Amino acid sequence: MLTVAIPLAAAALVWWAATGVLLRVVALPRATHGRSFAVVSVLGLVGLWGLARAGFGCAILVWAWQEAAFLLGFVTGLRVAAPPRGAPRWQRFVRAFAALLWHELAMALGAALVLALTWDASNRVGAWTYLVLWVMRISAQLNLFLGVRNRGAELLPPHLRHLDAYFEHRPINGLWPLSVIGGAAASWLMLEPAFGVDADVRTVTERTLVATLLALAVIEHLVMVLPLRIDGWFGAAPPAATAPTALGEPGRNEP
Repeated sequence: MLTVAIPLAAAALVWWAATGVLLRVVALPRATHGRSFAVVSVLGLVGLWGLARAGFGCAILVWAWQEAAFLLGFVTGLRVAAPPRGAPRWQRFVRAFAALLWHELAMALGAALVLALTWDASNRVGAWTYLVLWVMRISAQLNLFLGVRNRGAELLPPHLRHLDAYFEHRPINGLWPLSVIGGAAASWLMLEPAFGVDADVRTVTERTLVATLLALAVIEHLVMVLPLRIDGWFGAAPPAATAPTALGEPGRNEP
């Protein structure tokens, strides 16, 4: 049991600490973001170099670079006009995807690079980790687009507040149960072999790390629909006096 508990606690701690540090860095003055991104980029390169050796931690570094590139505003998307009120959902989706285009491409290219670097490696946990984070991130984005109670817009830095125009505000959507059930099932399928009598310590550790990330992603999906305030969990980004529109002009963007 201890063999499972240690990597479980380690994965949860790494996730919580990395998320908290990243949001704190994003909340720093805009003038510091270039230096912060340079530091994170170096760590991302270290992560790519070490994927075949220390897969889990290095995959987290690579993913942190992706998140920092987006949240710091260096890799986002096209500057498209926000959808008009009452626009068809397909039109909102096209514009939302365009607003995130470079970020989405960067995540896909990152997945391809991680798979290429670990294809012949005996340690595949780095690839599992990145793919889990990527798939569950896409699931979260789709749920935000379709509508949830807690959109998390208060955690976005001022230069990304225009993205709130693409989120719907509703108690729940049809995709959400599938995301939660699918994530929970995948977490169990990843963890279940770790309890086998023939499982060695390495197998238990690797599977527990990845299964814990899946479970944490499921918890994030649960928070989306619960009547909770999330802006104080990590410290929200400083509010903007007026939220910028998708074209960078002052105004209000409410879906």
